[in-house]
Amino acid sequence: MNSDVKRRISFSADSVLTAVVQDADTSELVRILDNHGDEIRVNQVNHVGLTALHHGVLSNNLDAVKLLLCNGADVNVQDIHGFSPLHTAAACGFTQIASLLVLYGADVFSLTTQKEMPIDVAKDIGVIRLLSEEMRRHHHQELFLTAFMCRKAQDAWTILRQQTLRLVDEFMQMLIQMWKRHRTKQNLKME
Repeated sequence: MNSDVKRRISFSADSVLTAVVQDADTSELVRILDNHGDEIRVNQVNHVGLTALHHGVLSNNLDAVKLLLCNGADVNVQDIHGFSPLHTAAACGFTQIASLLVLYGADVFSLTTQKEMPIDVAKDIGVIRLLSEEMRRHHHQELFLTAFMCRKAQDAWTILRQQTLRLVDEFMQMLIQMWKRHRTKQNLKME
């Protein structure tokens, strides 16, 4: 074998992405996302279902989490145990990351395979407060939406009822007119 030939080992862009996130090398992460964005699948999972976003959360790397979310990472992806990045942040007590994930639309009601929500695995009071407030906000929003839809349904029913009554009245008036004409014709024939 020629001694001038060097062997090179190369890794997939997805593997490099995960390694860079785990190493908390933000500048390299930016470079990889900028230069190899079309080759990288940010939602690629490993053998236990973890994505680069999960690894960013596990390493408490707020910058990596931001970059991954801005580059299309699925905020609600789940590993083989049903842990989303929000479950992971809650379990680790990473309030800032949990807050960012919620801001990007993380489902606070998402369930693991053990039927646990992120708040159920939370270890930090700050995360518990954040999640309970977000859950309360969702419930209020749902109640408001339900009340709004009920009001709109009532309004629609009122309009429908009024229109139906108007149409029935017009139809009855038309029948009365037809009956009167018919009676008039009958009376003329009898004379």
